[in-house]
Amino acid sequence: MKRLVMLLVVLCVALPTISAQEIEIKYQDLIATESSELLQTVLDMQKIRAYSVTLKGENIKDKRYALKCHRVENGKVQDDMLQGMFKGTVRENDSLCLKFYAIPSGQDTVSLRIDCSAGKITLPIKINSEEAILMETFLNKPLSVYEPIPIISLNAGEYFEVELPTGAKMTGRHYCPIRDEHIHPSLWTEKYKMDDYIYFEVKFE
Repeated sequence: MKRLVMLLVVLCVALPTISAQEIEIKYQDLIATESSELLQTVLDMQKIRAYSVTLKGENIKDKRYALKCHRVENGKVQDDMLQGMFKGTVRENDSLCLKFYAIPSGQDTVSLRIDCSAGKITLPIKINSEEAILMETFLNKPLSVYEPIPIISLNAGEYFEVELPTGAKMTGRHYCPIRDEHIHPSLWTEKYKMDDYIYFEVKFE
């Protein structure tokens, strides 16, 4: 009985610690929240996308972070495209905000700008610029500073084709079902017909 009581005490002490380790992530569509309807329309017509990503949690404070970019091509996840050069200073508070801007700069190229405390950089990304969007990367498990956290993806969705009763074919692309599956972006290619996309992750140190 004494041993059982001690075990319960240990669990009660440990649970708040586990909760404190969790990271909350929030997304904001910077174009959708733009006050000018005219500017919203112009940016949408030009297929410009912009998101801010905010990570918040007690354990972020006093930690450094590294931003990594991975390309998934033909089912294989490539190493960090940023080559470890994007590292932030030690966080003085419990939050971290990063901004991403995707601007088509050709039929098969998107200029992707990253703006965060580690610096600013613009990357030319070879991808279907007509269909590529910035998309949230939700996971179905708690996020922690002790493992890399996927935060956003640039992808062209999953192509689909449906034959109508008239015999005509309707084509399009899935985005939301992929995001709402809540699986790690490195695994999208296993479940969906996606063979070329990138995703970013934050790793705390």
